[in-house]
Amino acid sequence: MSLSLMRFMVKADAKLGFVPYDTLLNKKLEVSYRSIEAAFRRCDSLNQVSAGGTARAQQAQTAVDGKAPAIRLLNVYNRIHELYSRICTSVDGLSVFRAHRSEYDGLLDEYVQLAAAQVVNRSDPSPYWEHDRFTVSGEGFSLVCSASNGDVLEVSIQGIVKDAAAETLRSIKRVDIRELAEWFHSVSDRNFDLAGRTLDIRAVGYWPRGGGDRVSADEDFREDALQRQVGRPALRM
Repeated sequence: MSLSLMRFMVKADAKLGFVPYDTLLNKKLEVSYRSIEAAFRRCDSLNQVSAGGTARAQQAQTAVDGKAPAIRLLNVYNRIHELYSRICTSVDGLSVFRAHRSEYDGLLDEYVQLAAAQVVNRSDPSPYWEHDRFTVSGEGFSLVCSASNGDVLEVSIQGIVKDAAAETLRSIKRVDIRELAEWFHSVSDRNFDLAGRTLDIRAVGYWPRGGGDRVSADEDFREDALQRQVGRPALRM
């Protein structure tokens, strides 16, 4: 299936999150991935093509401006971050963004094409697909996280309509699984195993992207959850 016939494609947002895009309805799906491999795999399923089909359709040519895609990918990545840093640190970031909007959008599109070429050529599967994931959820959203380090791998938003709330969720970088384990062992003698679990967002602490302060778990919620448990506390809260 050629690129022009692919209904679902991968696009990068301003912060290099990856979202499936419906070319027929001209809209993004309400899910964002940290891993571009995960985004392409989701599009493969939606397009009903074999694994890697969407990436192959979107990949860049073997050379861009005389440079191999891997080299160009690094240059594009650095330029995106350079522009993003200027937008965020400028006194008038909106004006900077408007002045570079065309270049920025073009770089994001090129980044996806170049990264797609790497996905096609990569022989090792992405760590995203290892079976060590757990879910953090709340009303209208869920976060798929790595049970080995707490990194947020996928953000799915379905019931939140306020842009500020959705942006806050997308900004969560990593769940504090070390503190969660320490708390769990303070109230239970069971083995601490996150894989396959679903936790309420109020039960966990986390760090936002961009070096922001850690957000602590809701201790009152944890205490109430313990009171509702029969016998020893479980992790599903």
